[in-house]
Amino acid sequence: MTVKTAPDPYREEEIESRWEAAPAVATIIGFQVVLAGVSRVERWTLWTLPWWVWLISVPPELALLIPLAWNRPRHRLEQLGLRRMVALALLGVISLTNALLLLALIGSLVKGQETSGAQLLLKAVTVWGTNVIAFGLWYWGVDRGGPVRRLQPGTRSPSAPPTRCL
Repeated sequence: MTVKTAPDPYREEEIESRWEAAPAVATIIGFQVVLAGVSRVERWTLWTLPWWVWLISVPPELALLIPLAWNRPRHRLEQLGLRRMVALALLGVISLTNALLLLALIGSLVKGQETSGAQLLLKAVTVWGTNVIAFGLWYWGVDRGGPVRRLQPGTRSPSAPPTRCL
């Protein structure tokens, strides 16, 4: 006879962050590093900004990737009670830098500095991909109190009917 136990919300969150969120963050880091390298070789600029501007958001993304992918930093932040706050703050920095890159890309486009379709497409896909993944991480971290609270017993699922108040 097998005994069913309730799933551990911290273990489930650890699996989600390691196998779903961390690869997404690594993907946007890869896009930005590739774009920075191509911009350097091809001497592309973004408005009046040099090629390395694409690397500005990589440090906060790496700082977010480390606790997502490895246990020791995640557990240390959990012990300090800062894991959620640090993750949301880093997501805020990533979103802000991506918004600034989008504004620079629009300025570069309006100014007529985008000389080829490939150049514009690579820059736009990088900004768009970063935005999509950042939105997904925001939603994952905020929806119904975050991944740990969402998995705790007694949390209402979105498909459950609302409770009636008298």
